[in-house]
Amino acid sequence: MIDNLICRGKRKCDNEWIEGDLTQEKYLGGKVESYIIENWEYTDGIFMEVLAREVIPETVGQFTGYHECNNDLGKKIFQGDLLQSIHDCEEQYEVVWELGGWMIKDSITIQYLDELVEELEIIGNVYDDEESEL
Repeated sequence: MIDNLICRGKRKCDNEWIEGDLTQEKYLGGKVESYIIENWEYTDGIFMEVLAREVIPETVGQFTGYHECNNDLGKKIFQGDLLQSIHDCEEQYEVVWELGGWMIKDSITIQYLDELVEELEIIGNVYDDEESEL
């Protein structure tokens, strides 16, 4: 599996974050159900066992292919994560997909994630921050 295709979302049943492959069911009338497949077994062209958990569609974000501080041992950076500079704690950015690439934006600027990834760490995400304000 290619790392860049990993998605993350919050399980509907308990609001816990999970990672895996994303699949969505779209119904007439616009209803969408999203599932993250955490574990699956594929034998001789047949799915033998699939562990799929329903997630809240609005919380689904794709792995950017980058880790914080551009270190493979750092946390994976996902769409919707909030980042800050390791040199300037005042600067905070949201990870978004815009202009055909992974970008970070604050209230004024937008720039490519790969330009600053070596200097960034994860401080949260837009979904958990929204919940804490409610």
